[in-house]
Amino acid sequence: MDGSPKGSEIRNWLAAGVLGIALAGGGYLVGLDSRPVPAPSPAPETIAKDPEPAPVPEAVLGRAGLLRIAAAAADRFAGGAAVTTPLAGRRFRVGIPFGCGSPSEGREPTGWSYDEQSQALRIRVTPVDWTDAEWLASAVPEGAVDAVDGFWLPRPWTSSERCPAEDAGTPRQSGSSVGLARFFGTESDRSERRRGRPFEIVTKVEPDSVPRDGLQLVLEGRVAQLPGGTASVHCHAASQADRPTCRIAVEFERIAVMDPNSGTELANWRL
Repeated sequence: MDGSPKGSEIRNWLAAGVLGIALAGGGYLVGLDSRPVPAPSPAPETIAKDPEPAPVPEAVLGRAGLLRIAAAAADRFAGGAAVTTPLAGRRFRVGIPFGCGSPSEGREPTGWSYDEQSQALRIRVTPVDWTDAEWLASAVPEGAVDAVDGFWLPRPWTSSERCPAEDAGTPRQSGSSVGLARFFGTESDRSERRRGRPFEIVTKVEPDSVPRDGLQLVLEGRVAQLPGGTASVHCHAASQADRPTCRIAVEFERIAVMDPNSGTELANWRL
């Protein structure tokens, strides 16, 4: 290697250049390390959806509501589950068509007749007497009730409270699978028990106001509990192959008869 002063000078310049490059590179790396690290972008905010609102129960149960209660109880009964849904205290109002198409002339326990000469409309409503029914033994403890009466809800497959469009006579209550039953305990007022006694009334009606399309029995009250338990519905069936028949325990507060066409109230019994 050249040992002259000129060669030494060149070597010094090269060493200085290499050192400068090294220092510059190190400074760059230090600069990279010292730069502020950007904060991670916030995750997009997830907006919580409000939960689906719970269904609001009907303030007053109508025919459709009572039929849903009976259908749910029949489903649980058929599946072997106990029917224990608490319903006591719920108000109800239901219309039952009767006397459809023509007067009954005394042939039906529930019906109407009309005397054109006196313009007297006679109305008769007879509750079903279930006091001696076989199913009662499975519904309440022995000796808990003295009497049971009530009404079937005919044609339980429809929510209609009017007479069938092309039917004559009262819809057959015996063919129903849903009923409203009032249970009378051993200490209840005996005067309130019907035991087959009908509600009857005679009122004067002009010939052009006779309810040729039938009448409507209106029942109002509250759902009750079966005596000796907390359930409000009792279902039974002869076998697993048969459709269950269910009765909802109730307390009747008012029984009325309406002309569904005019909305006129023809009879009213407070209980």
